[in-house]
Amino acid sequence: MSQSSNAPTLLVDLGGTNVRFGVADTSSDKPLLTDSIRRYRVAEHDSLVATAKHYLGDTGLKVSRAIVAAAGRIVDGETVKVTNNPWAISAQQTASALGLEYVHLVNDFAAQSMAVTLLQGDDLVDVGAVPRPVVGAEAEQTFAVVGPGTGLGVAVCWCAPATAACCRPKAATPASPRTRRKTSPSSTTSTTSSAASPTNG
Repeated sequence: MSQSSNAPTLLVDLGGTNVRFGVADTSSDKPLLTDSIRRYRVAEHDSLVATAKHYLGDTGLKVSRAIVAAAGRIVDGETVKVTNNPWAISAQQTASALGLEYVHLVNDFAAQSMAVTLLQGDDLVDVGAVPRPVVGAEAEQTFAVVGPGTGLGVAVCWCAPATAACCRPKAATPASPRTRRKTSPSSTTSTTSSAASPTNG
């Protein structure tokens, strides 16, 4: 199969309890097809491949490749064992089983951090009275992304717009409900940026 930068792309958000699917039209200014989003319970399906086939059958959508944002550590870009999820994922095997050009695996919170600069006003909800950070307002900025789910996900995004470096994500391995993950004392928060450094504890 020939690869195209405008190929329809299957988006997968894979956690310990649920898996969400959507499709992106990468030729569009707003790639995500919002009416394509579906959610399935992991416990009700045997594998990612089986669930993806179910989703594609439900929607009738056609895709050429996939990006899987998974709640676990990506090993050599090829495999991931999702926290609190019985599925073992192989990028090559998944691509072959679904007839795709390729499957790209990424940690789910690395993906979240890379989306920071894409957020618009309507995507945000203010918490407290601190002014919203503005990407590009300072020479260097660090953004923390934290999300509790089946486990706790943490990532950090560093931005230096003058050098076109934004974002360079670093994601922590999601913690299980029995694992504590804490923010270091050196973490900072300001009106335009915030930083968090996850450590095992």
